[in-house]
Amino acid sequence: MTGSFVHLHNHTEYSMLDGAAKISPMLAEAQRLGMSAIGMTDHGNMFGASEFYNACTEAGIKPIIGVEAYVAPGSRFDSRRVFWGDPAQKGDDVSGSGSYTHLTMIAENAAGLRNLFKLTSLASFEGQLGKWSRMDAELIAEHAGGIIATTGCPPVRCRPGCGSARTGRRWSRPPGGGRSSARTTISWS
Repeated sequence: MTGSFVHLHNHTEYSMLDGAAKISPMLAEAQRLGMSAIGMTDHGNMFGASEFYNACTEAGIKPIIGVEAYVAPGSRFDSRRVFWGDPAQKGDDVSGSGSYTHLTMIAENAAGLRNLFKLTSLASFEGQLGKWSRMDAELIAEHAGGIIATTGCPPVRCRPGCGSARTGRRWSRPPGGGRSSARTTISWS
């Protein structure tokens, strides 16, 4: 069983107010468990990507780099909040106070890594709302190449009662990418 399991969704100290794992001890634990690879998907940023890549390479572990992105419920330029839970039960809201949902994205190759850097940078410049650097369907569609997206967190536009938060937008990588449609297509409908 050694080497057959890989954690893809890990937050490091670069996940502001959420991650506590320092990269070196995390890699030491991965080595102890016999993992041949490990993922880093910090919240909304790629600040630790270079340190993570270099430390993994030095440790002989394959780095899998991604981000747990903040996705705006509509346009990244729009500051209106969209609440997804029952209004009578404020605790039901799963959307960062109506500001975002999460989408975990992993770089499949160098092009995907470049696209993740572009997405997180543009989210910071264009989609900032409070402390969240948000991207939207339009931005992701422009830079989707080489990225594998997962529904790593439940609030990714798939919860009951989404209502107006469903935009009907779709984006996908060009055909012929060699992956199943479940891994290459992201759909909001």
